[in-house]
Amino acid sequence: MTNMKGAVIGAAAMMAGLLIFAQVWSFSRPIRRWSSGWQSSADMQVGQIRNNVLDVNCSDRERRIQIFESYKNHTFFSEANLQFAARDAAICEPPAGLERVAFMFIVRGEFAHERLWERFFKGNEDRYSIYVHATPGFEYPEGSFFRGRQIPSKTVARLSSTLVDALRRLIAYALLDVDSPNSWFVLLCEATIPIRSFDFVYNYLTRSKLSFVESFHPVERYHSWQTLPEFPMQDLRKGELWMALNRKHAGMIVAESTFYFKFRSQCNYMCAPDEQYIQTFLATKDGRGIANRTIMYVNWTYAHISSPFHHDAAHITPELIHEIQSRKVDTDGARHDTGVDNSTISCIYNDLPQSECFLFARKFASGAAQNLQSLPASILGY
Repeated sequence: MTNMKGAVIGAAAMMAGLLIFAQVWSFSRPIRRWSSGWQSSADMQVGQIRNNVLDVNCSDRERRIQIFESYKNHTFFSEANLQFAARDAAICEPPAGLERVAFMFIVRGEFAHERLWERFFKGNEDRYSIYVHATPGFEYPEGSFFRGRQIPSKTVARLSSTLVDALRRLIAYALLDVDSPNSWFVLLCEATIPIRSFDFVYNYLTRSKLSFVESFHPVERYHSWQTLPEFPMQDLRKGELWMALNRKHAGMIVAESTFYFKFRSQCNYMCAPDEQYIQTFLATKDGRGIANRTIMYVNWTYAHISSPFHHDAAHITPELIHEIQSRKVDTDGARHDTGVDNSTISCIYNDLPQSECFLFARKFASGAAQNLQSLPASILGY
């Protein structure tokens, strides 16, 4: 009798354990949360998204606010909790109000082009949000335009998964910001400048059907690691890290873990997680939802080791800015450096070929700041 009672208790404990495991597994499952039936339109209805996702509690808004505030105040640093909450925020209704573009900067510290960006944003406070991921411990001084816009950060190294982590951290933070109805998420660096008016940039993004993520087949030297079983080598992609994402794709990125851990653990030799992880993931899961091009001008066609052309003070002329603004084909971006197909591509916007390609440009040296500032609104658009 005693043995039978013990067996019953043991079985009950096992069932309870399995139930707990099932709940945890259900909450932590990776990419399966996102149905393979995603529509490619950027204006997918929230209800349609919700039908493709499991375990989302849209009524638990207060908990998401609590997580955001505690993260904002540095009282905890749970990346997993932050990203699960951000995933739910992406799926549920965004905050009410005029939609905003979230400008997300990954920088070391001081920002040479700060005054240029301040000039660009002026007068549009209800249409943008700014989030800065700077070196841990760095604080912008009183009077800085970026004062109070930093998020909790960690150390970042180029060509590593830490850059991916910084991007996911920024996206999660911007999704959870209940004071900002962010619908687009633009990643920028300290060497980036805007080359259009704010109105042009805002309308270009918010009216787009697709996210702007460059994703091309890389040359063979990037095929030196094992991508199976998560995805076949022919699905590997590469492209600029500096991208613009709609809310749907922002949510997909913070919710995803299968591709993320694959790249983090095995993308080492001749592999760049920051230029390949999101590019591969989105091309695989929603290839028709991305424009397969960047809105960030950069010149990779000159002789170099690992960095694109730097524009210093001597290069800054009205003609340079006008030439970049006039581009309707991409002739010198990253695909021309490391792509299997490095032919010139037309910039397609909402199905219209030969459209304006670029909203931003890099790399502009800190020494070029004064010359850039001297350019009039008739040239820069602001």
